[in-house]
Amino acid sequence: MIVVGVVQGSITVVTTPIKNIGQGAETVVQLVKKLEFNPGIFSNIISAREMMIDIIVDVDDI
Repeated sequence: MIVVGVVQGSITVVTTPIKNIGQGAETVVQLVKKLEFNPGIFSNIISAREMMIDIIVDVDDI
């Protein structure tokens, strides 16, 4: 009886993190799919980066 309890406890300890990792990976995949439907977000990120670079260059020139 004790051996069965130890085995069941061990299985629970080993499989619980795997379940959580799988749920996290699923969330990341869903976020990437949402970005895929909005391709304009990448151009917005690039333009914001370019604006920040221009601001930094202007401040350094002064």
